[in-house]
Amino acid sequence: MANNLTDIILNDPDISYMGNNPKSPFGEEGCQCADGWAEIILTALKDVAKVDSNKVMRIGQIKEKFGGLRLYMDYPHDGGDMLYDVVNKITSQAEHDSYSICENCGSKDNVTQSTKGWIRTLCKICRKVE
Repeated sequence: MANNLTDIILNDPDISYMGNNPKSPFGEEGCQCADGWAEIILTALKDVAKVDSNKVMRIGQIKEKFGGLRLYMDYPHDGGDMLYDVVNKITSQAEHDSYSICENCGSKDNVTQSTKGWIRTLCKICRKVE
C-alpha cells in the first residue's frame, strides 16, 4: 500500500537513503499504514538520521499491527550495539506514541482502539466514517 508518506520518505534529502532497501517489505510495498502517523514516522526517521552518521540504517518495514505503528529498521551487524540501542529507543517511542494518534487523520483528540475485529487506532470522527 504505497502512499503519500512513502513518496515523502523517498524524496526527503535527510532520510531518503533509508528507503534504499529493495528486498525489504518497505522496498517492495512502501508504507503499510495510513498517513495519520506521518508526523511521528518522519520525526523518528529524522532522529535516526541524526545518529546514523555512516548512513547504514535502512527501513525494513513500516506498518500498522494490532492498532499500533511498527517501524522496523535494518542495519549491518557491524553498525555497533550503541547505534542499535539508540535507534531502538527512537522507534520504540514512535510506536508507543502511535496509540494516542489517529492512524487516519493524525488527530490526538478522542483517540481509542477498536475492540472488535481489526484493531484500529482512530479518533471519534474517523471511527464514525469506518
